Amino acid sequence: MIYYGFYNKIAFTGHRYLSLWQVESFLNKLHEDFPDAVWITGGAVGLDSVAASYAVAHGIRLWLILPFPIYVMSKYWTPGQRRCLQDCWGYAEKTSVLAPTYDVSIYQRRNERMVELSDMVAAFWDGSKGGTGNCVGYAQSVGKRMVRFSNFTGTKPQEEG
Repeated sequence: MIYYGFYNKIAFTGHRYLSLWQVESFLNKLHEDFPDAVWITGGAVGLDSVAASYAVAHGIRLWLILPFPIYVMSKYWTPGQRRCLQDCWGYAEKTSVLAPTYDVSIYQRRNERMVELSDMVAAFWDGSKGGTGNCVGYAQSVGKRMVRFSNFTGTKPQEEG
């Protein structure tokens, strides 16, 4: 990857089905290219949790922006998924919760907040509709620098912006 400029805060958006083995090489490259960057995630199952756990394991500065409190957000999660979020919450240097109770619209508000706080968005997106696509669309609409990872089998990502 070739990047121009300095990025000290990277927001992550991606699909719930993604696991570490699918994205680890991309996370390694982002960490190598931006070793001092703060990683910002939204705490959801999938890419959010994978990136946050990677940050914890590699001593990367982490901010978590949750749409709801952990007990609301993780109500239907497995015990392992809940523990992962709690561990990341305990590690994160900055945390925030946007709403006290569930409201589906808060997910988009969370995505917008992450994009606004970041210098660049790392989008692990296959082009499908949904929350990740909405986040990518918002990032594009505000002209945020973005790197998009769309092939989760190890090929080079596309740089946008």
